[in-house]
Amino acid sequence: MEVRKEVIAAVSAAVGLYLQAQQAAPISAEQAAPPAPAVAVTIDAWGMSGRQAMMDLRRYLQLRMLR
Repeated sequence: MEVRKEVIAAVSAAVGLYLQAQQAAPISAEQAAPPAPAVAVTIDAWGMSGRQAMMDLRRYLQLRMLR
């Protein structure tokens, strides 16, 4: 296989550009994205209770306890 100087130059230029982009990406990500505000978590007790009841009913049906 013959080695051509044009191909070697193109590959080395592409690798150089890729490395430059990788080094610049974290810097621009830090500058562009401000820290996100904390999100308040609310607990929906009624919804949690309903989901728990549905899971219990399914478990009882699978164990054949309701028959």
